[in-house]
Amino acid sequence: MASALTTSFSHTYGGKEILEPIFYSPQVEGLDPFAVYQVLDNVKTSASIYIPGKLQKILREKSSCGFSAVGTAAISDKTVTVKKLALNVEMCEDEFDSTIFAEARRAGVMIDDIRGTVIEDMVRNVIVASMREDIPTLVWNGDDADADSFYGIMDGYFQLMLENTASLAHIETMSTHETAEVLDSDGALTALRNIYAGQGAVLEAIPETQKRFYVAPSVYNNLLTSLENTGASAGIERIQRNGNQGLSFRGIEIVKMYTWTAALADTSNPQDGNISPNAIVLTIPENLVIASDVRSPESEMKVWFDEKDEKVYFKSRFMLGAQIVHYDLVALGK
Repeated sequence: MASALTTSFSHTYGGKEILEPIFYSPQVEGLDPFAVYQVLDNVKTSASIYIPGKLQKILREKSSCGFSAVGTAAISDKTVTVKKLALNVEMCEDEFDSTIFAEARRAGVMIDDIRGTVIEDMVRNVIVASMREDIPTLVWNGDDADADSFYGIMDGYFQLMLENTASLAHIETMSTHETAEVLDSDGALTALRNIYAGQGAVLEAIPETQKRFYVAPSVYNNLLTSLENTGASAGIERIQRNGNQGLSFRGIEIVKMYTWTAALADTSNPQDGNISPNAIVLTIPENLVIASDVRSPESEMKVWFDEKDEKVYFKSRFMLGAQIVHYDLVALGK
């Protein structure tokens, strides 16, 4: 196992230097699923989701005395199964020999213990940023039948949708709005219109304020261009939502999914080729379930120093799983 951070400096360390502010490499952080979707917490192995069926056409004309029961609704269930995830990272202080960060090290026999130093802060910050990208990426793109050591951990929302296409409210083929996977002019607008029109009676009956369009950034930007190109004040005003910069389509908030771009461009992703890089999902947040034994995985981290190995170790363990409650409340642009 390699050190979490290695050094590759463009200058030669010349003795005592002053540590300036540290500028971390940009890392895409996705929407926190634990803050956006429906959370089932304290799940150690699996949890059942119970779904009462619908009662329909239960009204009858009253013609005589008596009681005659009409109508039956079955209660079905779904299971969300969680997988045990592990994070194991180590850091050897030797990586910082003869560098500016030598000034941040402890002294004497404790020199190898980076705990409480700026070096530990750097490692911890990099780990947390990575988890905030990895978790939403896995929750959406995972496929537990895939051989990849990351994507194969669990089934994500895209995989669940692809396995249940016959039950979805609508499927929009995004290739009809693209040229070489680049959205055509007004491609996003046309796709959103089609998905809205085809969402079906069940999804359409839900108030617009409760629904969300989850979209790849390319969709958001393409739609923004369409609105700007109208040249009309009404189009420009629609760019503003509640006084803040943002888009909505026919009263439905549009949420930009930042992690989709990199994930759907990753050839290791099992959804590469199955889901367009210009993906769109219309549903309600409560319909997307995330299960775990903790509410904040990135805060579940243990750090310790091993005297024998002379390394500091970072460890995290948590359970994670995803499920979709009602497929007829999902419209997918793939």
